[in-house]
Amino acid sequence: MYRTMTEPPNKVSPVFSYAMLGVILLLLAWNIYWRANLPPDYVGDQYGNVVVVLMLLFNHLAFQFH
Repeated sequence: MYRTMTEPPNKVSPVFSYAMLGVILLLLAWNIYWRANLPPDYVGDQYGNVVVVLMLLFNHLAFQFH
C-alpha cells in the first residue's frame, strides 16, 4: 500500500494541460464579464464565482506546469 500511495503521478498530455488552461481562462473571462454587467441592486454573492475560478487557475498552474 505504501508503494501505491508514494508513486509519482503519471504524466499528463500537454494538449490536455493547455486545453484545460484555455477552458479555465474562458470561464474567468465570462465570470468577469457577467460581474461587470450585474445590476447595482443584485443581492446575491457577487464575487463567489470569480474566487472559485481563480483558485482553479492557480491550482492548475501550480500542478500542471511545474
